[in-house]
Amino acid sequence: MSVAAKPSQAAENADLVLSIVTDGSAVKAVALRPEGIIHGLSPKAVYLDMGTIAPEVSREVSSAFKE
Repeated sequence: MSVAAKPSQAAENADLVLSIVTDGSAVKAVALRPEGIIHGLSPKAVYLDMGTIAPEVSREVSSAFKE
């Protein structure tokens, strides 16, 4: 196991990334910010958010990963 300083670093060599954070704002921060998961995740890897967030936020994050 290793510890990463940034979400993007944690995602770099992962096949699967899970996040469980408090709300939609936290999901967007961890996933989409400049140092977020989206910037380290391989196109073949899977990101799964397990938080309880609004459907609109889930769709927004999903759309960003499709781009």
